Amino acid sequence: MLATPLTGLAVSLNNLERTAEAVVEDDGTAPARAEGRMSAFYKAMQETIDFVNSLGERRAESTDSKAMSRELAGQLCSLLGP
Repeated sequence: MLATPLTGLAVSLNNLERTAEAVVEDDGTAPARAEGRMSAFYKAMQETIDFVNSLGERRAESTDSKAMSRELAGQLCSLLGP
């Protein structure tokens, strides 16, 4: 299968979803484990934001695609808070 930017985006979003689920499912009995899961989530979020931003900078992308990438990156950043 040929890798495309959308394949990479799907991989990033799937990883982000898995790490978010791990945080939600954590029962809080092991603070170090919970901290590790939160770190993994923030790392996955930043990697996804970086990937989406890179899509918005590709010359091969249309103006609409670039705008959608910037919008998605902004929405993901807003989830992290100030």
